[in-house]
Amino acid sequence: MVRPLRSRLQIRLAASRRWFCLGWLFLVPGVVACGTANEGVRDSLSAAHGKARQMNEIDLGLDNDDYWSNPTRTMDDVMDRLESEAGLVLGAPTAVDTAQRSDLPAIIYRSGKDSDLALRSFRSYALIAAMHLDTKTLYLGYAAPQDFDPKPPRSDADELEGWTVAAHKAEIREQLNLPWQPGQYRFTAILGDELSNTAVSNFGKGRPDPDVDALIAAEAEKIDPPAVFPATSKMNDCPSYERVDGSPPIPDSPGISINLERAVALREDAACILYGSYRLPLSVRDRVKLGSEEYNREAGFVSDDGPTPVGVVPISLVVTGADEPAACLLHLFVPTFDTPSGDSDEVTGYFSVDLLRLPDMPKDPQGYFVYAFSGESICGPAKTALVEKERLH
Repeated sequence: MVRPLRSRLQIRLAASRRWFCLGWLFLVPGVVACGTANEGVRDSLSAAHGKARQMNEIDLGLDNDDYWSNPTRTMDDVMDRLESEAGLVLGAPTAVDTAQRSDLPAIIYRSGKDSDLALRSFRSYALIAAMHLDTKTLYLGYAAPQDFDPKPPRSDADELEGWTVAAHKAEIREQLNLPWQPGQYRFTAILGDELSNTAVSNFGKGRPDPDVDALIAAEAEKIDPPAVFPATSKMNDCPSYERVDGSPPIPDSPGISINLERAVALREDAACILYGSYRLPLSVRDRVKLGSEEYNREAGFVSDDGPTPVGVVPISLVVTGADEPAACLLHLFVPTFDTPSGDSDEVTGYFSVDLLRLPDMPKDPQGYFVYAFSGESICGPAKTALVEKERLH
């Protein structure tokens, strides 16, 4: 189904600018979700430290209800402001009454040089990531229906001139299968190495009830964290949750840092190691509960040859193709042995994992961008390339 956002095509020939308002775009669900050192090509490490390079915040000038009734009301003004600023801008309601609303509309603007935009089309590459802050669960979906044959990048992209601003309307709830319950979501659009601003939506049902909030907080203290994933093995050095060669320094402020092998030859023993470090808040629900002895042993928190972790930090990886459309969501559950001190709930730690041994990781030869998410923190992209072994002869 395609429904025009607006029955108009604006062209500014004098300024060599082209404005497009594209049709209705339905989101589709994303794919949800070590080994020895690689002996192939390793030119260098691709690094992403601390915080991701995101699009600047732009006030779209919309009221909360506009997203349901007229999300393009301020389109002309927004497009004027994006005439010379390239990137992705995402807008979504700041408040959603789950008792009154049944959908979650959003609008995405994309702007840039025609030569850049032609390399990766919005329809084939654009993603939306939704972080639920209470559970630190990340959801991922394409920002356009994938019921078509992707077109390869234009061979004459470098020759294109001009500037394009496009507006895309999207409906998020059903396609990302978001839990329709109170909490806060943080939405971010991703297109290759482009990252939008983050739009925050608070979900609630009627008026706040302090007693209900207190009950939810009390129950969170009883929740056991998930088991460590991927689990360590005495047979391999990877995964590892200690500092190793290649580990980036721990960020000075809350965030994640990652290093990624820049190029990997796809031999039988290939490994693509992602090295990471973090400084992140540890929520009550993610702490190891000392009273849950049976669960702690089953989850591998208690062993005869190692310390018991203080908690488990959820970190989600978004992997997206650089040359051909591809996307997946990989969930890591990283143990921390760091005890929060004083009034701070921050913990620190390291992780190194072989991406090629994680379920759902794409293995087609091409370039990939990797982002890391946890709570309010986003890091990336780091870039790697998987190279066919035949190209090395």
